[in-house]
Amino acid sequence: MSNRILTELEKKVVTKFFTIEDPSILETDATRVYCRRDNLPMSIWPFLIGGYSRSVEPLAIRWLIAIQQADASNYESNLEALCDESNNVELVSAIYGRVERFLQTWAKKYGHNSLKDSALDCFAIENISQRATKAVEDSALAAYQEKSTRYMDFSSPVFYFAHTDTTLESLYARSMDLYARVNEHVRPIYEKQFAEVEFASETARKNTIAAKCFDVSRYLLPVGIRTSLGITCSTRETERLIQRMAEDPLHEVRHIAKLMQHHGSKINPGLLKHVEGNPYTIRRKRMTSEEMLMELGLSDSNCDALYETNLVHVNVEDTRRNLMLALSYMSSPLAANQIMHNLRLKSDIEETTQLAFMLDTALANRGKFDELPIEFKQGQLVYEIVLDFGAFRDLQRHRVGTQIIHGFAPNIGWTTPEVIEDSPLLEEYNKLMGDYVEYAKSKGFDNSDYCMTMAHNVRYLYICDIRQLFYMVELRTKPDGHWSYRRVCQKMANDFLKAFPEFKPYLRVDWSTTSDRSKSENVTAVKLEQFRK
Repeated sequence: MSNRILTELEKKVVTKFFTIEDPSILETDATRVYCRRDNLPMSIWPFLIGGYSRSVEPLAIRWLIAIQQADASNYESNLEALCDESNNVELVSAIYGRVERFLQTWAKKYGHNSLKDSALDCFAIENISQRATKAVEDSALAAYQEKSTRYMDFSSPVFYFAHTDTTLESLYARSMDLYARVNEHVRPIYEKQFAEVEFASETARKNTIAAKCFDVSRYLLPVGIRTSLGITCSTRETERLIQRMAEDPLHEVRHIAKLMQHHGSKINPGLLKHVEGNPYTIRRKRMTSEEMLMELGLSDSNCDALYETNLVHVNVEDTRRNLMLALSYMSSPLAANQIMHNLRLKSDIEETTQLAFMLDTALANRGKFDELPIEFKQGQLVYEIVLDFGAFRDLQRHRVGTQIIHGFAPNIGWTTPEVIEDSPLLEEYNKLMGDYVEYAKSKGFDNSDYCMTMAHNVRYLYICDIRQLFYMVELRTKPDGHWSYRRVCQKMANDFLKAFPEFKPYLRVDWSTTSDRSKSENVTAVKLEQFRK
């Protein structure tokens, strides 16, 4: 409870900047919940949050105190200016600036690093290459929205070239020419396929057909084609992201890192500071693959790898017992080591029977949108995933699990959609993809980040627990998804169920082999119609 009795003007300021209907509640010991309104600058919010650690006053009261202490002689007039909608922007901005400088001084006195978690940065990044987005979309704690290759027509492209490269320009031009002709070729196929399907509206029909066409033609898009994306994350995560980007070997990524630092500092100048490249990680990245292979005895001279998605490693026994421990821990009076000791004494048949009972108890009533309980964050499932760059984009954006990407070069083949395999365009398609490979080989695969299309394959390690796998598989095997990543996630699910067959009744996998967006488009059409009403 605050000892401060608010004036009518102070109450007016409080209601303007916070969702407090009756500011007198701040003078009581009642439980309170309120939010910051948009007119309170985000750059000030983290300092107010941080004040909880050093002040007994409510946050809204500390906002008033900060205004007062930043400019005590003009306190009343500043409050009036903040409440007066007709005041000029310069005057209000000056008040905000004085308050922010005062709060920054306070934060330095008590330490302010943790405040970065409460500041929010929102970036719009435009005309960035598809290849560079993979370095930017490298945060598990950030939210990303990117221009869709499924819903947007890329037939009028702009490309990024690291330097003048007439051969690559020619490959890109051939790709876009075939992109347009593939669209023309597959459209009648899908128009016929959906001719008898009932749609909620003609718009839903057109959107479904267009998406199916782009799902095929997107394989032709070069990774140097420019796109747009938005990022929302805390300032602490912004610092981490910019630092990693500042260390990236691609000039485009390092340039975008500088732009993010420049514009982010305008929003949170007191917090966005530590964004230089880390000498340790830069040195580590410079370790040559030859040195690593020689040290580990893993020379690539004897490599005859067949790259495909598979479950590389999981300790089944430990995972099962850790899961049984987690599921029984909260309801058992025993200590964890006692529970584990009892589990080790059980026979395989007893353990299997009891695990089946525990799974049924925990998961039998799980709803359509319910995540697995936190107890299922067990096991370390190590997959190597191999899929085309386009599908990799779709899976990489998931902020679950750990991804260790091998690299970007067209050296492990490409993916061909079935509708092209049965078309007269197949020979030209394969010739084009092969020409990318040959040109990249002549440059050196280590210098060929932009010399590939979305059809060329990428491989990476994906490390996750059971709960994260359920989320990925159940979301990305739905029939409205792209068939490239649906096949991969179906394979991931199949490998998991071979190791843990007791999960088969509970892992919701759509095993169908064709993708169909008609239901999703119908749902969208109905929602839009309801919204218009």
